[in-house]
Amino acid sequence: MPEEKVNPWLEEKLKKVELGPEVLPLIVEVEPEFKEQVKAEMRRIPDVTVGGQAFNYIEVAAPAEAVWVIERIPHVRMVHYDIPRYIYEPPSVVDVLMGRIQLSKVEVPFSPLDMALRLPLAFAQGLRTDIKIFPTDAARRFLGLPEDNRIGTKVAVLDTGVAWPHPLLPPWMSVRMESTTGEPPFDGLGHGSWCHTAAFGSAFDHPRFGRLKGAAYAPESLHVKCLSNLGFGSAFSVIRAMEMAYEYGAKVVSMSLGGPLEGGVENDPECKVIEALKDSVIFVCAAGNEGPDKWTIGSPPASPHCVAVGAYSLAYDDVAVFSSRGPSGAWYKEHPD
Repeated sequence: MPEEKVNPWLEEKLKKVELGPEVLPLIVEVEPEFKEQVKAEMRRIPDVTVGGQAFNYIEVAAPAEAVWVIERIPHVRMVHYDIPRYIYEPPSVVDVLMGRIQLSKVEVPFSPLDMALRLPLAFAQGLRTDIKIFPTDAARRFLGLPEDNRIGTKVAVLDTGVAWPHPLLPPWMSVRMESTTGEPPFDGLGHGSWCHTAAFGSAFDHPRFGRLKGAAYAPESLHVKCLSNLGFGSAFSVIRAMEMAYEYGAKVVSMSLGGPLEGGVENDPECKVIEALKDSVIFVCAAGNEGPDKWTIGSPPASPHCVAVGAYSLAYDDVAVFSSRGPSGAWYKEHPD
């Protein structure tokens, strides 16, 4: 029997979903030294389009029947689905294999653009007294972080971009900005700027929110926009961002994003990248916003080689109600063997 080279999650979905002429977004994992040879072979297959590459993963668009042709190409290790990745509920997104994608509604700090678009509501929201604000300095005290927490390590954040200029990212800080989305690297959502500055920002005294300061002051950082201004992207855009962070020399990479685990961690492409880089990069990954049920940790935080971080609420001194729970992802609950 030939070795199975189709990701088990993808194989199950293809058996359950009736597909017509739809083109599927795929990621083809290959033996690194044979990337060009495999790309040439795939271009010979009808209706297959070969895109970019990151590490030993190649972006491909192909009809469902081509999956079984691609897996037979020599030096192909596995065919994966380019599964959606997100941090925020996208508006009416229906995926070919996953159906309608819906997340818990979680508020994120607004960007200036977002505030402008919501201007009629912004003033009224600012007058609300039922919202408890905990500035980042309160979180730093809760964590017991030293006041002078400067680090010389290069770091990276993979998210929705970063606002520039920003009061927590003054000009003397070196913030390199890249994008894998096709959009400019500037943040049009707010989530990326928040994640970057809360982790690695300088200090700033806000007239309403109080003392704002990052957990660690990192003078050299990279931000790769791998999710669009809607907070939506794909596994390949994330993997390409992981490659950029590695090439930049980042030793700590923050990833407040995720999605379903594609098979087990030994099959999921992002988890495989984390395992491959475990001796040189520490990946810090958000557990997710799909709690409070168990088995809601997805990819990449399900990887045992990353630091998976849940959300904690200072309001009620416990794990946040929306935070995903383990022991792992739904794939393991559905496949206990």
